[in-house]
Amino acid sequence: MDTCIVSPAWLAERLSDPNIKVIDGTWYHPVGHAGKDALTEHLASRIPGAKLFELDGVADLTHSVPHMLPGDAVFSATMDALGITADSTVVVYDRFSSLYSSPRVWWTFKVFGHKSVLVLEGVLPAWQGLGLEMDNSSISQEEVLIQSRQQSAAAMLAGRTDGPHQVPAAAHWPRALNTVRTKEALLSNIGSAAELVVDARSLGRFKGVDAEPWPGLACGHIPGSKNVPFQAVQSGPGLKPATELRQVFADAGVDLEKDGSRVVASCGSGLTACILALAVHSCTGQIIPVYDGSFAEWGQPALGLPVEKS
Repeated sequence: MDTCIVSPAWLAERLSDPNIKVIDGTWYHPVGHAGKDALTEHLASRIPGAKLFELDGVADLTHSVPHMLPGDAVFSATMDALGITADSTVVVYDRFSSLYSSPRVWWTFKVFGHKSVLVLEGVLPAWQGLGLEMDNSSISQEEVLIQSRQQSAAAMLAGRTDGPHQVPAAAHWPRALNTVRTKEALLSNIGSAAELVVDARSLGRFKGVDAEPWPGLACGHIPGSKNVPFQAVQSGPGLKPATELRQVFADAGVDLEKDGSRVVASCGSGLTACILALAVHSCTGQIIPVYDGSFAEWGQPALGLPVEKS
């Protein structure tokens, strides 16, 4: 199966290759990481050549849940802004002590059909721990616009087909994989059980004994879903070995050898579900679906969707 994770040494040896595109995929939860800002940190220090991928900017800005997958035009315009083509090898990292937001960027690129996108093993702390080069130079205002906030602008303008603000994309990136699930699909699945929904949230949130960090949500889980907290698939700054990962899923009632193709990942807002997606891919080579809205959508009381507590 193809690898999805590369070491800092692998990237360091290839950093001067113009075909290598390094992406800072850091995203901070507005509640859990209050006061942290990915753009500010990126501007202060980054792996040389890295550009910031803003998950809340390169998104469906009309959705009630943040950082939902963007449309084709938005993603295509963003690839232009980042200088990424189908021939690029994309390496994504984030700034946490273990994998957190970079797998969401990896999964997004996979959904849109990019063939060569990788996650940096150990993310940024591993790179720094080896004493590898960091770029602490200031970035010009023009570069800042291209690398970050302009992605949001490009996202909003890319959908326009006429007028002076049209943003034509050099290449069209349509969604290439059937790897996005909606609340309607998961509601239907409660009866059919055709797919196995695996929830990456903590056990307390899954059982409904701990409150959700997103305000106003119900507590509990989608009926019939299984719980594999995303921390359970991690070891230090990376993933556990494949044999241990298979056991983690088996302990939750999911046999990846038999049912790996039926797994759908969910979480709070579609972010840590992608850590489970990365873990499954490292075991099976499959890109599994993610419920994009996850519990930030499902748990909205106004929707009246069924919720279990146990």
